[in-house]
Amino acid sequence: MRPWVLRALIMTLLYGVGQTVFVALSSRYVSLSLLWTVLLLGLLLLVGLVWAGAEVIADRIPPEWTWVKASLAAGPGAGLLTWILLALFVDATGVEDLGAALVGRASFTILLVLVSTALGARFGWLSLRRSDDPRADQDPAADVDLAAEDAPAAPTTVAGAPAAPPVLPESTTEKVASRRARRGRPAPPRSPSPAPVSPARARREAAA
Repeated sequence: MRPWVLRALIMTLLYGVGQTVFVALSSRYVSLSLLWTVLLLGLLLLVGLVWAGAEVIADRIPPEWTWVKASLAAGPGAGLLTWILLALFVDATGVEDLGAALVGRASFTILLVLVSTALGARFGWLSLRRSDDPRADQDPAADVDLAAEDAPAAPTTVAGAPAAPPVLPESTTEKVASRRARRGRPAPPRSPSPAPVSPARARREAAA
């Protein structure tokens, strides 16, 4: 089963039952409609928040567009399920209410699923960054600069003295010098390269 199918089925069931319960309670306890709205809406949003955040923390992030596909499928499915449950258990809902269920309730469900899962994923990334988890660097929205204390230390020898800097090719050395010049840092002096010795001179020096 594809990841978005499972999510669509669960969200269809949750939102379909939740909207049915809301209509049933609001019609019976009219004065408490605001309370039922806050409770049921908060519960449905909490499911998406916890689910998407747990996926990020557990390093089980679904493929791209998974939640988008799930929300687009769960919207009409939840609207249809709500219409069926209302007709069977709550009131005499007719066919004329089917269009409103497949359009109005579907759009509302899609919006809630997308908002809750997006916020949940974001909160998951923020929790990883607070716990200094290296996986937080994978967050495309994160823009974290390397601090001075986190920069790699210079290599040292066995005795503890700093090792000599590596010899860079001339082209690379010039690039480093130009970068330091742009940043206002003096470039390190370059040691002159020894002149090439001809074979004849080498033989004379060896004979002497």
